[in-house]
Amino acid sequence: MNVKLRTFLATLVAVQSMKCAAELTRLQEDAFDKYNVSVETNRDGRYVIEAGHLPPPDHGPFSPEIKPDVRKITINKKVDTLDKPGCINQGMVGVAVNGVPIHGPYDKDGKVFEHTKQGNCSGHIDPVTRGYFYVQVPNCLVDELEPTTANGRQFFMGKALDGYPIYTTSTGYMAGLDDCNFLNDAYYWTNEFPFGPGCYHGKILEVPPKDTHCVYATVSNSTGWDDPSLRKGNLQV
Repeated sequence: MNVKLRTFLATLVAVQSMKCAAELTRLQEDAFDKYNVSVETNRDGRYVIEAGHLPPPDHGPFSPEIKPDVRKITINKKVDTLDKPGCINQGMVGVAVNGVPIHGPYDKDGKVFEHTKQGNCSGHIDPVTRGYFYVQVPNCLVDELEPTTANGRQFFMGKALDGYPIYTTSTGYMAGLDDCNFLNDAYYWTNEFPFGPGCYHGKILEVPPKDTHCVYATVSNSTGWDDPSLRKGNLQV
């Protein structure tokens, strides 16, 4: 193969890769648009996404105490990758395409989250804000989404707070994940602990309150973090 032909083919591959990346971004933004969730770009070139929306009524029935807890979350558009995975905070670790917050697997007491679910979509009510959030895969949301792969097995579910996308599969399982539930520049929401992101591969922009524990939600920590050695102190980013 001569040099000119090799250069042409390399350029063609690069252009096609950029097109695929742009198309994926459009697919992601379209998924948020479907649920009227605001996704804006601020002056710093970062995403500002609305979180705290309530799911559609047909995902219920819900407690009458449930209410929206809408806030705007700033997320890196271009991920600032960490040298090694960092611990996750308690509470929200991502935003689903319908605006519902995605929480990590531990409750405020450091136990694996097992509170009573609300409705038929694996959601929960925050005991303080009365807002709605997910921990496990919300299968009824998956049923409403278009697959992002030709084989129909993967679905774009939302964004993690560090900017990486969150996907799930039609089976709720994905081989080859690391302890963060991460593979090939994406997190996967699965049916097994830690369900969603178990640690961060990228830097987050909004630091949680100072009393927020920072933990690694790995399989070895799947019984909670009562053991002080599993508590990593307050989140530092």
